[in-house]
This record gives sequence, C-alpha cells and structure tokens, in this order.
Amino acid sequence: MNKYNVIKIDNFDRDYIPNEVIAGNIPKDMAEQLAIKLNVQYSGQRSSYFYKIVEFKGGNKQ
Repeated sequence: MNKYNVIKIDNFDRDYIPNEVIAGNIPKDMAEQLAIKLNVQYSGQRSSYFYKIVEFKGGNKQ
C-alpha cells in the first residue's frame, strides 16, 4: 500500500516559499480526507494557501 504526504502550498509565492509537509507517510484515504478538511477550513478568498496530497517517497523530499 502506498503512503502519502499532505503538503501546504503557498499559491501566492510558490516560487520562493517551499512546500510544508503537514502530515507524512499516511494512507491515501486518510490523506485525502485531511487535505479536504484543511482546504475547507483554511483555504479561501483571504488565503493563498492550499493543501494537496503527494506520494510519500521516503524522508521529506517532494
């Protein structure tokens, strides 16, 4: 079973601000639920952040 990271991306300054790992090495269904909840709670018109899942490749490398 593949594992996934949930990362926070700054959509405004994505070229200068690195992505931040919020949760790592978790099952896909849990990562998807977490990303959805974080996007509902913290992303929006006043925020440049959004959350997505990426496949865990060992360590915190993206």
